[in-house]
Amino acid sequence: MIRKMKRNRMMLCLLFVVFCLLVTANFLIHTQCLKPSISYYKILEDHIRDRRLEDRSKYILLYTNFFDVKNWKLSAETVGPDYFRSLECPVTDCVLTNNRDLLSTVTDYDALVFHIAEPWAYSLFEKVPKLRSPNQIYVAANMESPAHTKHLLGGDHHFFNWTMTYRLDSDVVWNYNNFVDAETEVVVGPSERPQWRRDFEEYYNETVLGIVLEKTKMGVQFVSHCGTISKRDDLVREIQKLMSVDIYGKCGTLE
Repeated sequence: MIRKMKRNRMMLCLLFVVFCLLVTANFLIHTQCLKPSISYYKILEDHIRDRRLEDRSKYILLYTNFFDVKNWKLSAETVGPDYFRSLECPVTDCVLTNNRDLLSTVTDYDALVFHIAEPWAYSLFEKVPKLRSPNQIYVAANMESPAHTKHLLGGDHHFFNWTMTYRLDSDVVWNYNNFVDAETEVVVGPSERPQWRRDFEEYYNETVLGIVLEKTKMGVQFVSHCGTISKRDDLVREIQKLMSVDIYGKCGTLE
């Protein structure tokens, strides 16, 4: 009986020692190995980059795809000053690319652009840079509404520096299209204070007036994304109770 009790005590002691070793090993592995590997990035404080900032163009890297489009619908993998001059941009001394190997290291790029409409960061850790320069700008780019933003932004605290969205208070306004005055070529919208012409006489045009007088219907909608979270489908149906609205696309009856 006494031998059995001693044997049980020995087993308990052994189990306790093994448990302590496992806890210690788990702690060391988690703190020394796993944590650094799954962190978003490590600030690169003492990395010396071989470049002359004042003598070279600003390099912008499209770090993630735009949905399934790798080059974000640009004309080429890499575009430079000539491309920006063709768009009459106020600043043209830039290089925009989706080629991560264009420069020797990802920390040499002045800005990295991430498409945040997709859940890239939490499922694909290899997509997040392991090193980051303090001088780099990380840009969160999104043309979708918050309801269609699949990436969980709650985990990006202090990750992004700038926003690039359709909102007018973004650091970079990235909208689908502009309203442009056909005669003056001035961009009217989107704008916080759109500069519309004030008097009907300024809009007066015999050709346009003739087209308007021939119109027989009140409204039209072109849409193929149905059943939206915003319930715009319901809004149009309510409007149709008051006036005619022709709907073209998958959500309507017209093509």
